[in-house]
Amino acid sequence: TWGIIPPQLPMSISLFPSTNTDIDALIISFLNNIPSPSNDACVSIYEKHQLAAACSESHKIIFALRGVCKRWKQLIDQSISYGLIKHVCMRRFYPFATDERVRTMMQQIPPNKVKGIDLGHATRVSSAALIDLATHFKALNRLEIDSSSIDDATLSQIAVKCPSLTFLAIEHCNNITSVGITQLASNCRLLRGFNGRDCPIGDDGIVALYSNCRSLTTLNLVHSAITNAGITQICSQTTALPLVTLSLGGCSSVTDDGVLALAAVCPSLTSLYLWELFISDSTVDTITTKCKKLQLLDLEECSLLTDAAVKAVAMNRPEMLSINLSCCDQMTDEAIKSIAFHCRNLTAIEIESCDNVCDEGIREIASNCPQLTIANFRGVLATDVSVRELAAKCPLLEDLQLAECEQISDESVFALTENCKRLTSLNLGHCGRLTDAAFAALATLSNIRSLFLWSTQIGDDSLISIITAIGHQLLTLDLQDCCNISSASIRALGTCHSLTALDISHCSRICSKSIELVLPSLFNLIDLELDSLLITDSTIQSLVRNCHHLCTLNVGRCPLLTARSAQIIPEIPCLSMVGVRSDWVTPEIRKILDDRHVRVIVSDM
Repeated sequence: TWGIIPPQLPMSISLFPSTNTDIDALIISFLNNIPSPSNDACVSIYEKHQLAAACSESHKIIFALRGVCKRWKQLIDQSISYGLIKHVCMRRFYPFATDERVRTMMQQIPPNKVKGIDLGHATRVSSAALIDLATHFKALNRLEIDSSSIDDATLSQIAVKCPSLTFLAIEHCNNITSVGITQLASNCRLLRGFNGRDCPIGDDGIVALYSNCRSLTTLNLVHSAITNAGITQICSQTTALPLVTLSLGGCSSVTDDGVLALAAVCPSLTSLYLWELFISDSTVDTITTKCKKLQLLDLEECSLLTDAAVKAVAMNRPEMLSINLSCCDQMTDEAIKSIAFHCRNLTAIEIESCDNVCDEGIREIASNCPQLTIANFRGVLATDVSVRELAAKCPLLEDLQLAECEQISDESVFALTENCKRLTSLNLGHCGRLTDAAFAALATLSNIRSLFLWSTQIGDDSLISIITAIGHQLLTLDLQDCCNISSASIRALGTCHSLTALDISHCSRICSKSIELVLPSLFNLIDLELDSLLITDSTIQSLVRNCHHLCTLNVGRCPLLTARSAQIIPEIPCLSMVGVRSDWVTPEIRKILDDRHVRVIVSDM
């Protein structure tokens, strides 16, 4: 989470008294190479940032961008001088995390004060720098190093130097195996949380964790190599594990036996993620019977499950708050009606691509679950009847997915804009019956931050009205395959300074010049999709000049681009993934991108 202290904030020393005032978190990001916007721009960023209010309410003073302006730098330096820095976060701008900045951080912040460091996807931080970091900040309680190239040896040294760690995240670290986890467990026995998502950790490592770290309450093993045998070995050592949150999604070697063994010894579980597992209805029944505190259950793509499993969840755990049944293609309205009848405090439901669910089930959810804030009905057989009822009876909705609900019309959108004023994210992609009148009505949704209108008939007039009204607060805008919009709409994006993700792929009426004109105003862009557009090399040059935070760029199948673009794309400082034409990827370009740890996705024309 990020908030930004505005530069007009009084620079009062009372913010940083000499006494050790309890400030929950001061998060600092050393991004000295980011161009400094004007004070007015800084104020705008602060006023429109969706997390500013939340940060204020939690009494957390959170700093970002030490290099933004002199006043911010002074404020941050004051906090350092008073020893108030407790957490350092580089996640929001992770491509700027380099060895040099890590070592600068060590020089500027006293080692005994920092309790948490989040480097995000630290692909550019070497193992040597990470070891130096651990040596300097020995009192660390929390460390997050996602997508790093660290190996078992590096992890072992970090564990030796930081024995006080209580939380460690090493997502997507493909070189970490059970060997490194075993060393971690033997040195960091205070661990309460571990995130090893997408790491090839086997049974030996997980067993070592639970043999040594008896207080482990949060465990993420998504796509790990754990098996039923490893789970059984762990469960045989105790009558009760303290686990509260467990993620086993995508663990293909875990089946009914492993899940049943966990259910028997995990009475404190509140959140359980089992997506893509081949488990049966009876296993779900047992889980929800024995885990009496369960409030969140993710069963996405558990293809063996039927209505019986969902009915068991509803009857056994009526206090359930969140359930994900997406892509469980055997589910029908009967299952959804059971959830609606029993789980009346439900705040989130996801039933994407449940082809047998239609109005009847959705109407029951609307009638019985007024606390709903998140609803994913993408691809279900919903019509205006159920969406109107949902809008009228669930006014607290914040995130609604109706993409590919091809039977809904303008009436549904009018009902949503009239009743659901709290919506922050709305997906209407591929809703082919919607007209410009419905799209224009979206301009009244004053809290919208993410808008997905891909493959719709939206035109320039309605899109420009949306941008004029709420464009300044939009973070994500998806217009892929919107063939009716032209360069006029793109020029209007000049007011969308907060925009971080934009997709205008396959919009054939957009010219290169309009994109180049608006790019200087889109300086916060992180993700840009331009696939199949008639852009030129000068567009890529404009990207390099203006979009310094850009991490993901897709220019595949753009016929007018030449090899010159392939040569200058690596100059984008934060780039971590790029989509390009196959004829561009010469050995020379490939080496440059590989050296910068940029993932390349090749498209054929």
